[in-house]
Amino acid sequence: MSSGGYKPLVKHEGTWRVDGFSHFVHSKKPGTRIKVHFSQVGPEVSGQPFNKDALLKDESGEAKSLELKVHVARLRHFRTGTVWRNGKCVGIPNEQREFQIDPGRIKFINFDNQFQHEGISADSILPASYFQMARSSRKELYNALYALVPVLFDNRTKWLVLPAAELLTFYFGASDRMLSWILSGTYRDKVRGQFLKAEDTVELHTDESLSLRERATFGRSYASEAGAEALHTPHKYLTWVSTANHFEKKLSTLVIKALFPFEGMTRLTVVGKAYKLGQGDNAAWTFFGMRMLRCTHGPGFEMLRIVTGVPAKDGAGGPGGSKGQVPPVFDPKFDEDQFTRDELMYDLPADPRLRRLRREAFENPFPNFKGIGTEFVRPKAPGHSAQGYHEDVEIDGLTHGEGEGSGEGSGLLGTDFVQSDLQEARQLETFLNVIDALRPSRKYRTLISRGSRANRNLRARRRCPGSVSPIQRRKTGE
Repeated sequence: MSSGGYKPLVKHEGTWRVDGFSHFVHSKKPGTRIKVHFSQVGPEVSGQPFNKDALLKDESGEAKSLELKVHVARLRHFRTGTVWRNGKCVGIPNEQREFQIDPGRIKFINFDNQFQHEGISADSILPASYFQMARSSRKELYNALYALVPVLFDNRTKWLVLPAAELLTFYFGASDRMLSWILSGTYRDKVRGQFLKAEDTVELHTDESLSLRERATFGRSYASEAGAEALHTPHKYLTWVSTANHFEKKLSTLVIKALFPFEGMTRLTVVGKAYKLGQGDNAAWTFFGMRMLRCTHGPGFEMLRIVTGVPAKDGAGGPGGSKGQVPPVFDPKFDEDQFTRDELMYDLPADPRLRRLRREAFENPFPNFKGIGTEFVRPKAPGHSAQGYHEDVEIDGLTHGEGEGSGEGSGLLGTDFVQSDLQEARQLETFLNVIDALRPSRKYRTLISRGSRANRNLRARRRCPGSVSPIQRRKTGE
């Protein structure tokens, strides 16, 4: 958000709590719009937004409500349970829990439908006795989808309830524009992927400049069938409902539906509120996860290969570059600082006609994504040759500094004096090493010296017949 806060919300005085997202609506403003619903709460409410006394009621006992038609990119900002004042978020739920779940056992339930599951019944998946809202908010959220997931290895909590909007935002909200791509279905034109099982590599074909988190999100989606299904589900569900409304004359509302992008157990860290679902002895403790903080499931691959038709450009090409530029070849491993930098610097508007957004993220939602390598495959930039310019020039001598093609330096090879001295020192050292290698050993030198004296004595006898050599004199004792 900008430093001045969200302007449509600034106009409304007081403290407001996000109750949830209901359905998509038509709007004259650019981009896809969805309704977000608020209830007015007391100014002291922050960490416990759904406390029994949180609502600010008038004399008639009714709480004031507010609804805004916002761009789908705002899903990342208006999370359920967040508290807002003067257009800024001033509080989030502070009850944090950690659960182990199996995404394969997920079940979707409408917000205000009669809940009946495993012998437990309730008026709503979020009972009014635990989650008090303005009357209009509860009415508008009637068809919103919520995911019911069994909690494993926990004697205190039976189920975890998650808004479908939160599932979509957490697993596919790598950026505002990515949310827009997935809900509108335009991601098919932006990124195409395949999983190379033999190489444990996900290959992404795109001409977009993707940030680190966007690449990882698309990579996880194409690494498994469950990931691909989760990627296609939001837009496919909207298309299915829209088609049914047109041909079967239905009036079903267009709401968000999202899945977990992987199979197998995982551990989730969430914040929200614990409550009892059901009545009497048959009730079961349930936790409403208003916001997901961390998921320990791995990515499902080891390497990302980005194949693009856009050549690299000198001095550009990072995730924050302009459209058409690709990231640099050097791509370090994932770390928390990079994730934060992506959120702060490389967050592009979901719609080009909207102003740029800014959002800071201080948590790493996927700690097991560290260690993913990235390889880029792209054409060479035009106008650049792999071999430098070469021309043969006759050299008559050397000169310090730069040689020239004409004038005083004509025909002279320019050398730097430091480089020249180093080269001469190297040559001298090599010469001395060769000399040492050619020198004979001490034993061999002794044999050579004795042979040389014997040769000298022999030549002396030939010149002076009858003379006695020193060796013979020593033998005879003369």
